[in-house]
Amino acid sequence: MKKIIFSAVVLLGVLFTIVSCQKEVSYEGGFINNTPSTWEFKRDTAKYAGIFDSVKITKTAGVYLLAFASGPATTNLSESIELQLGGALVSGATYTTTTSNGIAQFYYLKNGVEIYSADPSLLFSVTITGLTDSTISGTFQGKVLGAAFDTITLKEGKFNARTKSTVIVNPTDTTTSAGSLGSNADTCAGVTLTGVYKKNVAMTGSNTATVSVLVTKAGRYVISSDTIKGFYFRATGTFSAAGAQPVVVPAYGYPTDSGTVKFRLTYSGKSCTFVVKVDTSNITTPPVTLDYLPTTTGSNWSYSNANLTGNVSDTFYTFASGSNVTLNGNSYSLFKSTLGSEDSVYYRKSSGIYYSTLNLEDYFSTGGIKEVIILKDNVNVGSTWTDGFSGTSSGISVSVNFDNIISEKAVAATVGALSFPDVIKVTTSVNQKILSQSVPLGNYERWFARGIGLIYQKTTLAGQSVERKLTRSAIF
Repeated sequence: MKKIIFSAVVLLGVLFTIVSCQKEVSYEGGFINNTPSTWEFKRDTAKYAGIFDSVKITKTAGVYLLAFASGPATTNLSESIELQLGGALVSGATYTTTTSNGIAQFYYLKNGVEIYSADPSLLFSVTITGLTDSTISGTFQGKVLGAAFDTITLKEGKFNARTKSTVIVNPTDTTTSAGSLGSNADTCAGVTLTGVYKKNVAMTGSNTATVSVLVTKAGRYVISSDTIKGFYFRATGTFSAAGAQPVVVPAYGYPTDSGTVKFRLTYSGKSCTFVVKVDTSNITTPPVTLDYLPTTTGSNWSYSNANLTGNVSDTFYTFASGSNVTLNGNSYSLFKSTLGSEDSVYYRKSSGIYYSTLNLEDYFSTGGIKEVIILKDNVNVGSTWTDGFSGTSSGISVSVNFDNIISEKAVAATVGALSFPDVIKVTTSVNQKILSQSVPLGNYERWFARGIGLIYQKTTLAGQSVERKLTRSAIF
């Protein structure tokens, strides 16, 4: 989970590695007023804690690196935590998993194995409560993923440590850069837009504006636009040196109306304007050709499950792990999920046909992994296909058929507050044949959006129905 979820942020942020010890030791003055450096947190009533020695702080190109390390007498390390903070290191600052500025990440490891980790879909926060030339302290709390991708609440987290610094840490170091945006009169010069902008379609990582900035003083920066018709542009970071340089400014939100939108972009007290056309063509870098089930590493989706009366029974998070698994001679992309019954799901694609896997133990006495086709994007509406399997159950011959049909194609669809312009809908009927009698088991209705993946699923089994709805996504 660690490398996938937060690898980009750590390059521009702050890394803490806090390691516990088997016993208290002193290492180069690593105690604060004769008190050992410590971390701790609670899960329910269970308390986790560790003792370490000191924190080494370095600074490279405006980025702080904090390494919490144990002394040489500590050789049997068993537990550790890591905190990653994206943004300036400032006393009193709070960093969370769900904001674009001051992002936080958390990991708890035991014997080198990751047990808990923060996740972008869950709220976790870290606050630096004290920062001097020789000490750092802070608190943390929130929801994390467990080893089984279950959601766990951690509370009363805190750390307190002496620092060993190769730089002088200024607790009020908020140096702000200065400069101007490249412009011609009031118009931003040379803005390059990427992505597609559609009414009621959420912005993704592909929606950006690259602008030219003339930096006259290095330091932290915020480049942001006003919010118009439900979306806006914003970027934060640090300029390490003066000079002209491009900045990629991501878009957030989703357009609530079509037409031409004129944004005013501001940096260092100066501003200029640029135009985005919603539902019409922009002069833009052509997007990567997108299909109906992205498997790019780090792409992630959040869903809610609810019965037909609207009662939400579960929410969960799924992401493309970047790992490949070979099953029956075919290579599949591994997806991980916080939904226990679907903690590992496998997909592959070939020439417009999308495959997943089925465990035959769900239907027969003996198991085995078999491949099923879940979608065809290269056929017309009304096209059908069947996946059939045979086996025995309690000594009786049984067969199961999955009968599929493309019910709609290239249609617009709305799921909750999200709208999608290009959707394929697939209906699947599951029938079981025992001896010579056919028994309907249920049916599925799945909607796949181009460039997004599964956005809706209705499952009906034994007369009971559950709806699965996409609530957010990030495609890379």
